[in-house]
This record gives sequence, structure tokens and C-alpha cells, in this order.
Amino acid sequence: HFSNTAKHPHRVEIQIEDLDLLSWLNSQKNTVKIFWEDRAKNFMIAGIGAADSISAKEDANHYSIISHIEQCLTSNFPKLQYYGGFCFNPTNPPQNEWKNWGRGRFVLPSIEIRKDGNVTTLACNIFLNKDFATTLKLATHQLLNLQDPKNITTTPITSPLSSLNIPNEQTWKACAGDIINSIDQGKFEKVVLARCVRLDFKNTVNPFLLMSHLRKTASNCFCFI
Repeated sequence: HFSNTAKHPHRVEIQIEDLDLLSWLNSQKNTVKIFWEDRAKNFMIAGIGAADSISAKEDANHYSIISHIEQCLTSNFPKLQYYGGFCFNPTNPPQNEWKNWGRGRFVLPSIEIRKDGNVTTLACNIFLNKDFATTLKLATHQLLNLQDPKNITTTPITSPLSSLNIPNEQTWKACAGDIINSIDQGKFEKVVLARCVRLDFKNTVNPFLLMSHLRKTASNCFCFI
């Protein structure tokens, strides 16, 4: 029996009262934390811990990673999802921002809070195995150690000391012009330009506080941590 169920994560969920997910994430002690919100601001999740994680190494086949995730998903738990992604150009060596993540990473949170419309759900994701007592003990321990959220939405964030656009506006416009000409000539169908804005602050920036401010002005954008 366990040889079959151990291959698939199981999910236990209950409906709870609404709460601010970024404030909740900020209060938890876990080292793995995930936040994701859709463009319409109707669906968001906050997750902690990792019931399962899979990373894309240099020689990894991305389809094998997707296959692993597909094998773990089951119609018995339609709300069970992995969160993550691949870097945009897997053929290039990862830049400094990606050095700790490799070419991609996906995580199934151990505990997550999911807001879908007006419904808020607390869920626990686990893999069953022969040592079920230990699995149950660990899951119970994580649930009992959840911290009550302290509201951060009204906390101000300090202004940066400086900012740097990479590339600068002149170079960006030149690249955009070259790409438009190349598309007109039929060399490309679609190109996604990426840029970096580097901000320097006096003190360490709280990512959940930063996101709570960004999402208020990020209309029609996906927001994630």
C-alpha cells in the first residue's frame, strides 16, 4: 500500500479566516518561504518549508524535472501545486543573482495558506512512507510552531540611498531599436528584454515588507518571492 502512496504527496486542508499572507510569512521562522500572486489579485499563496524540492543542474533535462512534478500531482488533490521556475536562457551560465538557485528550482511547500477569491485555506502537504509515525510527528511539529502574524502592511519602508539601471536608458533604447528592426526583417518573432535596477539601502531590506508596498502599485503584474 505504501509503495504506491509514497510516490505522491498527500494534502490535508481546512478553511480558515482571512489574514494578510505577507505578514504571516514575515512572522514564520522557516528558511524556505514562498509567495505568489496572480495579475488579477484574486489568487495568492504563501508557503513555508519544503515537502519536496527539485533543482535544475547544469546537465539536467528540464523535461525530466517537469515529468517528476507531473508524476507527483494527482487528481485526488487538485489544489496541490509546485512553485518555481527555470531561468530564461538555460544555455548561458547562471549570473550572480542565480548562483544559489542553479538553472531552476521547484518547491512543494510543507505548509501553505491559499487565498482563492473570498476563500482562505490552510494546507499541509506530506509524503506518506513506511515510517508514518515520524512523518505525522514532523507535520504536527511544524503546525504547532506556526507563529501568529504581526501586521507589516502599515510599516513604512526607507527610501534607497541610490539606484542604478543596468543597462542605462540610452543603451536600453538602442537595444530595443535593434530588436524591432530585426523583427521587421523576420530574424526573430519575439524577444524579451531584461534589465536590472540595483538599489542601495542603509539597512537590510525586509523582502515581505518590500513586496507589501510593491504589490499595491503593481497593477496587472504577477508578484512572487
